Amino acid sequence: MAASRSSISRAMTAGSFRPVMIGGCIAAFVMVLAPLAAIVWVSFFENKIISFPPTGYTLDWYRAAAAMPQFRDGFVTSLELGVVATAVSMLVGVPAALVLARGRFPGREAIQSLLLAPLIVPASSPARRSTCS
Repeated sequence: MAASRSSISRAMTAGSFRPVMIGGCIAAFVMVLAPLAAIVWVSFFENKIISFPPTGYTLDWYRAAAAMPQFRDGFVTSLELGVVATAVSMLVGVPAALVLARGRFPGREAIQSLLLAPLIVPASSPARRSTCS
């Protein structure tokens, strides 16, 4: 029994799972990006209804969206919010990561838990519940 355990652990440390892990990562990457790529590709179709092969390609749909003031306002607001959220996250996250990774001090685990809480909380937050019902 001990010999079989050592041979299994040797096989695992020898990198036998590396190709499986790489394949799994590639498959997940393709499954996430393939629908996005398809949507972007179809957005350039000239047809009003999706049909293959497309009759031609155009930027008319993007021009129509850009001509709508509500779309433009929402797009600009989203970009501004994204820039502000990124800046605040970087200003808080990078120094916090450096301090937590390099320093040993009382309360370190509590601060780390507090900063990691947004990764855990969204599934049970009130905002999430209100949009799902």
